[in-house]
Amino acid sequence: MQTAPDRVIAGFPEFWDTAYAEHRAYFDASAPLQQLVNRVRQCPASEPLHKVVRRITILSANSYGALVTLVSNGYGNDAMKIARSIFEADLTAGYLLKHPEEFADYMDYYWVQRKQLYDYMLQYSPEQAKAVDPATVEELFRKHAAVALRFKGRSGWCRKTMRQVAEDLDEGMDQLYRTFYRWSSAMHHVNISGLAFQFEAETLDVDIAPSEKWLDDALVAGFGSILRLLMRCNRELKLGLEKEIDDVFELYHNAIRAR
Repeated sequence: MQTAPDRVIAGFPEFWDTAYAEHRAYFDASAPLQQLVNRVRQCPASEPLHKVVRRITILSANSYGALVTLVSNGYGNDAMKIARSIFEADLTAGYLLKHPEEFADYMDYYWVQRKQLYDYMLQYSPEQAKAVDPATVEELFRKHAAVALRFKGRSGWCRKTMRQVAEDLDEGMDQLYRTFYRWSSAMHHVNISGLAFQFEAETLDVDIAPSEKWLDDALVAGFGSILRLLMRCNRELKLGLEKEIDDVFELYHNAIRAR
């Protein structure tokens, strides 16, 4: 972070030209990508499942904007962590669309999480818990009781692990899980592999911004996930954007071929 007389400047402006020169194809493809996202935003969905997938797509596109900002400033390690979250969003949306019979689990797990939060408040902040409207508490207990048995023994809304979800989709997602997702998860959790991924041999210390490391990997993974999400929205919402999405896919593949 740099300072100026009248403001604080976050990032490394002197690195912007370097990032753009090295990854121009991805940056240039971002403009039509944003236009496609705007088309999704302008088309409200009617079915609950489609509403969720639409919102996942829009939020993921917002995260991709943050990813590009990090890449522009040489924060490759952190861009990888955001790309990981976009990949997870793509897995979730793809799995729900393939298995709509599990959509109720996705929605109803909300009450499990609300109950967990309320239990935490009772234990560690009882005064705050007492301030909750009794009608809200009554609804929480009633809704939680109706779904709790279904989630017994689970650590999340889905019975499958993230790896099993990736294998189930059978769209090359398993390969991404075994490579990109493992790398980025290690970096996110800062286990020993993640620490090694962020090690700089020349300095014998961790790699910090501005750096060229991991920028390309974050862009490839994040961009690919956004495109898949847009394809899913286009198909389910019948937006008629096949040609536009295909054009952006071509830009994406050209960028990969130019690596």
